[in-house]
Amino acid sequence: MAGRALADLQPLDELSGARVKVFSLERVFEFVFGSGNEEKTVRTYQEPIAVRFGEAPEQFIWRGRLLLVKEIQSLVRQAAPWWRAPSGENLLQEREVWRLEAGNGVLGRGVYELARTVGAEDWVLQAVVD
Repeated sequence: MAGRALADLQPLDELSGARVKVFSLERVFEFVFGSGNEEKTVRTYQEPIAVRFGEAPEQFIWRGRLLLVKEIQSLVRQAAPWWRAPSGENLLQEREVWRLEAGNGVLGRGVYELARTVGAEDWVLQAVVD
């Protein structure tokens, strides 16, 4: 194209006969990653689960399916609800809630919240985010 003037160039759609649409980078990112404004559904379960735990949950079994943890999204520690605790129970216990992305080859990936009392093995699947 050296030696040709900019004014001599034809638009791409005229050369190929195809229609060309131009989108802003913001629009492309929104298409690929979502706008972030989509409503998410959270289903709560409170179902007991088995968890393999190292420094963080590595895998868990829920409803007979093994799910492998792909990414830890957050960890929140909460004070136990002392007003609901039976008398004689440790009122200083904390609960930890792990929000993570997990899946297997069949189900794909999903976002799950696993919870337990710190130092105990009373794991429950607290919620699934759709």
